[in-house]
Amino acid sequence: YEDEYSVRYSKFVKDELRNVYSQGLDISKCVNPHLSTDQIREIARGLEQGLDVTKYNNYLFGPYEMEEIRKGLEANVDVSHYASLEFFYDQMREIREGLQKGVDVSKYADPNLDSQCMREIKLSLESGIDLSRYAYVGRSHEVLRDMRLAIEEYR
Repeated sequence: YEDEYSVRYSKFVKDELRNVYSQGLDISKCVNPHLSTDQIREIARGLEQGLDVTKYNNYLFGPYEMEEIRKGLEANVDVSHYASLEFFYDQMREIREGLQKGVDVSKYADPNLDSQCMREIKLSLESGIDLSRYAYVGRSHEVLRDMRLAIEEYR
């Protein structure tokens, strides 16, 4: 019988935990009844590479957010800029890519900006143009793109 202290895992989660254990990885990082199989896989991927999975071992991060943080750790960038529950995975990707390219992500690492606006600001910064002051909630990424392309064309 199940009492209040026992934890129930689905067959899929149990199989994934067995996988982690059979690889000789630290299964204690994956034992959480709130983690999905996809989240366990992301944690295992980080463990396989010797990464500090505590940066994303939080069941509140979806597997895509976990993946972006793991990719940042793999690239040896400071994930503290985006390893936050405030960001969606697509926003995290734009910040991670900016960090990898040496862009000043403080210009657009704002959870209120959608990922498409973040991308346009990142691309503008890569081109030596700072459009961050023109980005605000509600401003279309198309407007930012048009501004960036026009400036690039007339340089």
